[in-house]
Amino acid sequence: MFTITIDDIEDVIDEDTFMEFLMDVLHLPIPEDLPLEDITSIFSNEALGLSGFNDQQVLDCQELSISPGEPSGIILIRFKSETGYIGALQAIAKGLDQQGNNPTDLRFICTDEFFQPFAFAYFKDLVKEDRHAAELNILSWTQDNTRINISSEHEIPADLFIDQSTEERESTAGDNLPVDGIDDLGEKDAIPDTLADEKEVGSLEAESKIDLKNNVTRISSGDLLGKLQKTCTPLGDTDWKIHKGVITGCNKAYVIEESKRQELIDKDPKSAEIIKLAIGKHQETLWKPILKYIIWMPSSKNKPWEWADAKNESEARKIFAQTYPAISNHLKGFEKDLKGRHESCKGKYSWELTHREHKPEFLGPKITFYDKPPVVAYYDESDAIVVSPFVHCIPTTDFSMLAILNSKLAEWYVQNRYEKKGGGRLNKNKLQDFPVPDITTKQKTELTNIVEQILENPDNPNVPSLEEELNRLIYDLYELTSAEIKLIEEETNQT
Repeated sequence: MFTITIDDIEDVIDEDTFMEFLMDVLHLPIPEDLPLEDITSIFSNEALGLSGFNDQQVLDCQELSISPGEPSGIILIRFKSETGYIGALQAIAKGLDQQGNNPTDLRFICTDEFFQPFAFAYFKDLVKEDRHAAELNILSWTQDNTRINISSEHEIPADLFIDQSTEERESTAGDNLPVDGIDDLGEKDAIPDTLADEKEVGSLEAESKIDLKNNVTRISSGDLLGKLQKTCTPLGDTDWKIHKGVITGCNKAYVIEESKRQELIDKDPKSAEIIKLAIGKHQETLWKPILKYIIWMPSSKNKPWEWADAKNESEARKIFAQTYPAISNHLKGFEKDLKGRHESCKGKYSWELTHREHKPEFLGPKITFYDKPPVVAYYDESDAIVVSPFVHCIPTTDFSMLAILNSKLAEWYVQNRYEKKGGGRLNKNKLQDFPVPDITTKQKTELTNIVEQILENPDNPNVPSLEEELNRLIYDLYELTSAEIKLIEEETNQT
């Protein structure tokens, strides 16, 4: 059963992160890098018959197209506020009904102007002869810390939307959604992720063939994926814990290069107090990250800044400018962007971040990696703050996982498990399933010795040969056969 959690909602702060939400949380087969406007059809308020308060409340209403030109039945509605949205939602459904859309086939995603979802809705107990008697079932949560208040586990079944994809609708034609509530949605009708994977693996297994010329069995990708899932432990069940980076809502204001850092310090030496090391998503090399800097301004709600107890924002801004004049002048250039951020990104005042002090998971040694395939992992021993919800880190001094993530096997696994399925980013839920083998002390020592040589000088011309040696050790670690190794080598060399 797929679920939507508090973390999933908190990651959505703009159109780009909303698109990631659609692909990675709802698992909709949307081609990566397509803007929202390329996969939607807009219904004007006038066409929907909205008037008065409802017309003023609705920013826009659009239907997603999972396949080109094919309506999905998933309706995205942006509201100006959460007050009174239920009445507007009913009015929209009525307008769509009058245009020939059966409300029972529709799924509604309700968001604010920043695309942050605050409710899902669908009709149940619909009777064709009396559509107006249908019950609008709303799965919602409050905006106060985005506490979901529809279930004890604070989760929403994403399966409600999965069967709206073209492939699922064709395979489940005639099936009806359950009407007994949320538990039924997840338990009875949804295909669990593991079962779906088993079906896919089973179909791929049929592709295995005997190579009579070389007298060896040629295995399929499905064979190997199945083996890894059966013989390894999911990363989420190990001692290695995954953490996401922080969200600023305006990286161009806060994340700076060394030259800008030096400029700010030259203008005001006190600036150095609030400029910290940072690791962002723009990493192109393995092993060691390219460090940048972040102007680290936790909210006055959590940190006793000199302006924390000011009577109003105008007074607070004056004190801030007096305390850190260079930083203040720098951020003034982004004032409109900073004020326009989603509330979940702002501190007490518009120039502050919403975060508390330095997160403990960022302190000291950690493996960090950008979650867009292929995986590029790197090791950092500083207290650098990880920036962006699409950058993850694993606090550890154990180089085994670093070796695994930078191996050909990991590249192959991600390529076959997610990329070929149009899976988009490797969000935390997917990374939790990454297969980790049992590692002996001897194997860990061998991996560590090679990784340490690489980290000493990642630009050394000997690094490629060291990486090849690591790949051989990883193959042994996963107990791969010669046929499985050949499959990985052939497919990774094609990319």
